[in-house]
Amino acid sequence: MSSLTLLNFFGTSVNTSSIVLPVYSSPNFVAVAPSAATAYVTLPTYLSPTPPGTTIAPSVAAINTTTKAATIIPVGSTPRQSLCFGGHPG
Repeated sequence: MSSLTLLNFFGTSVNTSSIVLPVYSSPNFVAVAPSAATAYVTLPTYLSPTPPGTTIAPSVAAINTTTKAATIIPVGSTPRQSLCFGGHPG
């Protein structure tokens, strides 16, 4: 099982907690958003749930570090073409 460890700093003490990531997703990069409540994790071998476990769908997980909830965003093999912001291709 893959997980992301969240570190909380309070003065000189550090608390940790884990956020579980999808099985077999091979997470390999984490970026934190300026809000400090969202982390983005690449999931290059994420298995699409439809049909269950048969299709690899490279994705990014947007993780709310407060609730530990993850939203999976498929990006495909050409992410620049898959993500559009403001209705315009990147």
